[in-house]
Amino acid sequence: MRLFLAFILISSFTISSRAQTVQTDLAGFFGKKWVTSVYEIQGERYPASDILAGDGSMFNADGTFSSVDKGVASKGKWAYDAKERILTAHTEGYDEPNRLRVISISGDKAILQSVQVEESHNEHQGHAMTIHLKVEN
Repeated sequence: MRLFLAFILISSFTISSRAQTVQTDLAGFFGKKWVTSVYEIQGERYPASDILAGDGSMFNADGTFSSVDKGVASKGKWAYDAKERILTAHTEGYDEPNRLRVISISGDKAILQSVQVEESHNEHQGHAMTIHLKVEN
C-alpha cells in the first residue's frame, strides 16, 4: 500500500512538473499571431517574401491552433514534448504532422527548427529549416 501511495505521489509530481515545464517553455507563445520574418536553410538567411504576407499561426493554450498558409486557412491540434522541446502540430486534413524544435521564445520573437523535411511541402529537400517568427502587430 505504501509503495502504491509513493507511486501516486511521484506520478502526480511528475505530471505537475511536466505541465509547469510546458507553460514555462511556451510562456508568451499563446494567443498571438506569429508570422515568419526570416528563414534559414544551410546557414543562408532569407527574408520572408511578399508571398507570405498575411500568413501566420496562432497557438492557443487549450492545445488548438489556427493558421493561414499561402492564403489558405487551416486549424488543428498541437502537442509539446518538453523534454525534447518538440512542438508537433497536427493540421486537420493532413496525415503527417509538422514537428518543430523550439529553439527560443522571448517576448515577440521565436525561433523554431524543422525536425523533419517533407518533400511535398519543402522545395529545399533534405535540409533543415530554421524559422524566425515575430508577433504581427
